[in-house]
Amino acid sequence: MQDITFTPNASGREELHLTLGFSSGSRFPDANGTLCPVHNTVARTWQHWSFFEHACFLHCGVPRIQTPEGKVRTMPAPRARAGSGFTRLGVNETSTRKGHHYVTLGVDLDAGRVIHVTEG
Repeated sequence: MQDITFTPNASGREELHLTLGFSSGSRFPDANGTLCPVHNTVARTWQHWSFFEHACFLHCGVPRIQTPEGKVRTMPAPRARAGSGFTRLGVNETSTRKGHHYVTLGVDLDAGRVIHVTEG
């Protein structure tokens, strides 16, 4: 994570902006698994799920590598999809009684099951 900001949009509502990156000198595998140096990056932005009432955007300089053959290839960006290693996680806080005793739930949205429940 390189930066996290709340920025007002044109209508004055704040948006969450997360800037992602990688360490200088990083190498990424080509189609054959050979680790290749970064040639340059391509700026990409994705809208993520909202963070509470705030729209959330991910910003990333997606690396373009130079293969041993001299070709430049853009690395695929991992996204929340099956097999990507990411999990769609839902978080909710709810009152258990009118006395305002709260519980927080963590839910795996793909499997449709509760992962964790805690007081507070």
